[in-house]
Amino acid sequence: IYSIASAEPYCAEVPDLLAIALLRHVATLPGGDEEHTSRSAAEMLYARFMAELAACRPGKQPVAYYADRLCVTPQYLSKAVTLVSGKTASEWIDKAVVLDARILLRDPTNTVSAVADALGFPNDSYFCRYFRRHTGQSPTEYRHSDGVE
Repeated sequence: IYSIASAEPYCAEVPDLLAIALLRHVATLPGGDEEHTSRSAAEMLYARFMAELAACRPGKQPVAYYADRLCVTPQYLSKAVTLVSGKTASEWIDKAVVLDARILLRDPTNTVSAVADALGFPNDSYFCRYFRRHTGQSPTEYRHSDGVE
């Protein structure tokens, strides 16, 4: 569009016509109440958050990390995600980290220490407590119950 707009003899007319067409399109969009508008914005932010969560894995990152990547505050991100999904952003992050941990633990060549490092945990002990809190099993118990070892 830019190359057409900058070419003679349209250079003066095309940008103005495009701006008018855009304004007319926006003016004809169906209006909605504030809840509908905020719900749509929350749904879009939720979709962007889930895409970031999928793209940034593996690793445990705080809500502030994703909020920064999405150019919103952590509070706004959590509120929007909870509104759309019924789960907080932290809960979604935890689900993603546990899923990644389970995938990494299925490979018997990965030690628990290597999995903890890959997921960004400061030490093995913290990772084991985190995994047990979210799954009810230690990483070693998970491996034995899953038939990995």
